[in-house]
Amino acid sequence: MKDDIRPVFEAGDYGRVNGRKAGQANAASLAIGLDEAGEAVIRLREGETSLTLPLHQAADMALLLQTALGYMGEAYRMPKLYDENNPLVSRIGLQGEAMTVKVAVESPTIEADIAALRDVLSKDGELLGERLRRLAQGQ
Repeated sequence: MKDDIRPVFEAGDYGRVNGRKAGQANAASLAIGLDEAGEAVIRLREGETSLTLPLHQAADMALLLQTALGYMGEAYRMPKLYDENNPLVSRIGLQGEAMTVKVAVESPTIEADIAALRDVLSKDGELLGERLRRLAQGQ
């Protein structure tokens, strides 16, 4: 597979710690480097599949995750796990604008999906918590 980035930092052994996929035969790696346009990117490679994102998008994903986890931690207080009258979760100020995070109430399966997400987050709490603690510590 042609390298889609010029790697600078690599975690070639990422497959050993890749959440529920840890230790499976499909080798996984993470890398931070530069793409063809010279933009700083992060790449996740699993076997022959590769996903490359600009670093700011990876950080935005972490912000979305943090926001969603915080919301889900309090969602048990609402009968449907969200407020039907106010689906707004947060507005995260970025670049003089804001990224609006809301419950996807337009989804016809939102009630089942938010309950399923709550269950998965509960099951994966240890995996996520360990990683979030590391981020909070600066590594």
